[in-house]
Amino acid sequence: MPKHLCFLFSDIGKGGAEKFSFNLINYFIESNHDVSVISLGKKKNFDYLNSHQKVQIHHFTRKSKFDFRPLKLIDRFAKENKVDLFICIDQFAQLYFNISRIIHCNNLQSILSPHITNPRNYKDFLNNWLSSVTMKRKLDYIVYISNNQKIFMESKYPKIKKIKNYLIHNGIDFNKYRVSSEKKNLKKSLFELDTVDCKVIIQVAGFRIEKDHQTSVKAFSILKKDFPLVKLVFLGDGDMSYINELKNSALELGLQEDIFFIGFKNDVSDYLAASDLFTLTSSSIETFSLAALEALASGLPLVLTDIGGANEIVNSTNGILVPPKNPEKIAEGWSLVLKNNYDSYEIRNNAMEFYHIDIMNKKYLDLINNII
Repeated sequence: MPKHLCFLFSDIGKGGAEKFSFNLINYFIESNHDVSVISLGKKKNFDYLNSHQKVQIHHFTRKSKFDFRPLKLIDRFAKENKVDLFICIDQFAQLYFNISRIIHCNNLQSILSPHITNPRNYKDFLNNWLSSVTMKRKLDYIVYISNNQKIFMESKYPKIKKIKNYLIHNGIDFNKYRVSSEKKNLKKSLFELDTVDCKVIIQVAGFRIEKDHQTSVKAFSILKKDFPLVKLVFLGDGDMSYINELKNSALELGLQEDIFFIGFKNDVSDYLAASDLFTLTSSSIETFSLAALEALASGLPLVLTDIGGANEIVNSTNGILVPPKNPEKIAEGWSLVLKNNYDSYEIRNNAMEFYHIDIMNKKYLDLINNII
């Protein structure tokens, strides 16, 4: 029997949490469930989400972070549309849902789907703590996306241990990514390089402080001393003042011709296929990166900072881990990986065994059917 599922977002951006969510939304619709989406953020153009035509995004926009006027709208929406289950994307959405449920004395069920491990600051930590203490043991569930995330959250928010929980790793559609047999030509055309022998390091991440692109720039200046024929590609968008700050840093280090700012691309497959190494230098937030899985599907070795679930992704056959905020170690990691001859097809095939989207989707569908 079809059920009505409602995904609740504090805001809808262009990150991994949104990619993950709209994949599930489309899959649940194809599995004959009714699905609604509520955003507490501003109305935007969401064409990049590739959402199913049956999906409607309802905007209960807040004027400030703790503007609680939409609480009543959530309760009314749930009653009028007979919502069976709310899926809260990250802890602020869960906190908002919890408060609405308490005020309106309803018994709506929820799943918390957290996509953050280390909080960015004390405010985020407090928000996560409040979310955990207002969850209801008999009504709520948590789906962790990495084992390290579960360990971290249960150590920081003890009450959360009482909530029923599951572990489901992220998955991606491997059909959208490939190992290219024309890497050199693709590299030359995409990045307009003078030589096909140049190595390309790619970092796919929104421009936010916690993604720590500044450390990438510093590490790249160190790497260039040993690897003159190397380029660093930043793919993503975000805070323009932060982007300009990074461009100024590149200029000061004489790297303006070697660091490319590509901007946001809905389809990154060609850029990954043309690259030689994928990296993330995040200092917080990161949990189980979809971008890293997309790189593996493209046969790229990884150099990831050792936070969140990175050590559940990286192994001896596909890359190395490095400490965050350490440009020397990151440059050393890049150098080691670029000198190593990784088997691109082995990287892709090993990742497909664990992180195929069909595996993830089925686990979530089984879970939803068991809960309701």
